[in-house]
Amino acid sequence: MPTKTITLKVPSNISKKKIEEAIKKLELEEKYKKTENFKLFIKDEDLKMKIYKIAEFVEDYLKKKYSDEEFEIVLDYDGIDDKVVVEIVFKKKLDKRELKDIKVIIRKLKEIVFDAWRKVDEKYPDMRGFLIVTSDVEVL
Repeated sequence: MPTKTITLKVPSNISKKKIEEAIKKLELEEKYKKTENFKLFIKDEDLKMKIYKIAEFVEDYLKKKYSDEEFEIVLDYDGIDDKVVVEIVFKKKLDKRELKDIKVIIRKLKEIVFDAWRKVDEKYPDMRGFLIVTSDVEVL
């Protein structure tokens, strides 16, 4: 990923740590796709930041443990159940042979999602009942 150098002039009373936190927040806001429901209903900035960190945790975990899987993260909000949704959208290229084994592929993806959800639940127990980790498959 190409880097860009910028120069910012900020008041001297703003700490380097605060500036780094603000830049990290901006990076996370741009990193993940968000549905209209998420944009509309998740307004609390602290909650948004926590969700972005959870999405980043899920992404890092999956890239480390399941490096052969291609996916993207989409953030959503389910207004019916009042839950934030971290959706892992797997990108799959399937040929005719693999279509015969689609149940095996789906079972593997479900196991991956359950594994990620379990890790999120361990790391962020305060989000229990408010956060769903789910999946979808985009066939290329």
